[in-house]
Amino acid sequence: MRRDAFPSSCVARWRTHSLARKIEGWAPFPAESVYICALAMNAYAARSYPPKLPLVRVCLVLVCACMGSPGEPQPASQQSLPKVSDSLSTDSTKVEDEKADATTGTTNSPTTSLPSEPSPEIKFDAPFDGAAIATHVTAGGVRVEDFVIGTGPLGQPNGEVEVHYTGRLTDGTVFDSSIPRKKPIVFRLATGRVIKGWHEGVEGMRVGGKRKLVIPPSMGYGERGKGKIPANATLVFTLELVSARPPLPPPKPAEAFSGTSKRKKTLAGGILLEDFAAGKGDAAETGDTVTVHYIGTLSDGTQFDSSHKRDAMSFTLGQGRVIKGWDQGIVGMKVGGLRKLVIPPELAYGQRSMGKIPANATLAFTVELMDVRKATAPQ
Repeated sequence: MRRDAFPSSCVARWRTHSLARKIEGWAPFPAESVYICALAMNAYAARSYPPKLPLVRVCLVLVCACMGSPGEPQPASQQSLPKVSDSLSTDSTKVEDEKADATTGTTNSPTTSLPSEPSPEIKFDAPFDGAAIATHVTAGGVRVEDFVIGTGPLGQPNGEVEVHYTGRLTDGTVFDSSIPRKKPIVFRLATGRVIKGWHEGVEGMRVGGKRKLVIPPSMGYGERGKGKIPANATLVFTLELVSARPPLPPPKPAEAFSGTSKRKKTLAGGILLEDFAAGKGDAAETGDTVTVHYIGTLSDGTQFDSSHKRDAMSFTLGQGRVIKGWDQGIVGMKVGGLRKLVIPPELAYGQRSMGKIPANATLAFTVELMDVRKATAPQ
């Protein structure tokens, strides 16, 4: 059948039909031949041109049957199955199980071929290359091995801890480490955003302590994996507790900012600050990491945000992670200090609206400085 037996515009129009497009993925012969044959048969049978769609469907089935049936097209869920990686098992039973899961809308994560226990061939740095002083297993199944017992402050639930670490797979592959970055991770024990195995494994450490954790998948990244970490992987961490701070006290109520302030000052840019309590210790400076509790209100008294019913907020002063009025207005505060800031729009959100905050809004904040972590000198 010659293609030029029919106008090219008709062939092009037929190609755009959804039924025609389905042929592309599964026909074992050129789909355009099917289109042309179907048109010819329909024109002959219906004595009309262009052919009518219902008869085209019938003719198309007959043509396919005569030319050799391609079989049923695969469900979309099976068409989207990824190829099995050469690095994974190609066991036919496993592949069929994955296909079955795909058709029911679920997914089997690839099972890691890594051992569930650390390889004895892994070469750890001292002191982790020797024998552990003490070993125990937590309620969640994390194996804890102590190599150095610290003598400093104890890491407490809801307290802030600072940890240097190296993470390995059980074959010894290093997937992450804070040591080359020279920047330990900081989080709140029992509530911070780290894997469950860390919360259980770090609890009870004292500053200076060095510990190895063997964390089962259920207390790590489980079936989802992450980055270089495959699904269902046991993780091995060597840790050093660098610092620990006790849990923060609850924030003071809004009434603490009532009455006459002890000091008033207007900063460059028009920020008005009022101090209701001076606080103690080192003053916060640009580059320091501060932790604050706050309440934010509009000029009519409408409250738009508050940290009092959630965790305190931590950020580094002067890095642009908060509005400019905060970067400037919190400098000089001491731990326990209570300060009210009235920030003009130019140093807040300006012409942008943000949630409950309208454009060009003057904002008022009551701020309590809970903690200051002084900036460390570059090493």
